[in-house]
Amino acid sequence: MKESEPLRIAAFFDGSPGHEKQTQSVIEAISILTPVHVHPINVQKKTLFETIISYFDCATGRFFPMENRDPGAFPDLIMGTGSATHLPMLHFRARGRARIVTCMTPDFFSRKKMDLCLVPMHDATKAAENIFFTAGPPCGAEISGEHDPGKGLVLAGGVDPKSHVWDTDAIVGKIETILEKEGDVQWMVSSSPRTPDQTEQRLAALAKARPNAEFFRAADTPRGWVEQAYADSFQAWITADSISMVYEALTAGCRVGILPVQWKKRSGKFQKSVDDLMENHRVDSFDSWISGQSQAKAPARFDEAGRCAAEILGRWWPERL
Repeated sequence: MKESEPLRIAAFFDGSPGHEKQTQSVIEAISILTPVHVHPINVQKKTLFETIISYFDCATGRFFPMENRDPGAFPDLIMGTGSATHLPMLHFRARGRARIVTCMTPDFFSRKKMDLCLVPMHDATKAAENIFFTAGPPCGAEISGEHDPGKGLVLAGGVDPKSHVWDTDAIVGKIETILEKEGDVQWMVSSSPRTPDQTEQRLAALAKARPNAEFFRAADTPRGWVEQAYADSFQAWITADSISMVYEALTAGCRVGILPVQWKKRSGKFQKSVDDLMENHRVDSFDSWISGQSQAKAPARFDEAGRCAAEILGRWWPERL
């Protein structure tokens, strides 16, 4: 492959917006450094029986022979995020020479076969040659250059029975305090796909009662809305369970505050990630902010997708850097 030719990337998508955003963010970061040609491939989750058969095929080498495929269609790089993409990516490579990269920590069997895993530190994965640790999930929210000090963003997460208890009264009460204390700021308040109907109704009523707030239901916002909101807002308050949105806001250059949730396990990976951000003064806690003891540093460039892109090219295509 000549340096002037586009890097051919097969991008696997599983239908999860969070997973797809991570894959797209890294590919976009690669495209800033070198020309790319992206071939998207949508995958569906397999049944247990289909998964077992796929594992058997991978273990025994029963792949579609590479020599029977068009050499011009061979990708240089195969990327995907989420467990549903791992076996399809391995099958797609077959006996070819493409490098396979995934975000998050794959299961033990798939991990050994991946060329590179982009893994957030909060996953507590054992270090290995094919593990590249990131501070958080790679995301590609663009920094606008000037975030309006008169604009703010509030993002509410929602129910996840495995990780935390969702308390509508506590969350809405803290958001109301922010709107009152920052009365000179025009606030955009939004929900997420996990936000309960009761919480959405309370937030809508809260915003309607205040001249400095407007509520946007996540289901009604167009694609790209939240990215534009990050770019416009100087500060963002986000519930601790929405860790991906926390990192998106940091990447966009917002000053970020964390609205606490009640964790079921204090040692959970999301709690560890939030704790790490607070210890490094990257975000504000609600308690320190309300007491006037904010310790968050001024927003700094946070670009994990760019770091991942440089790592991928540096390993296999350094001439493209």
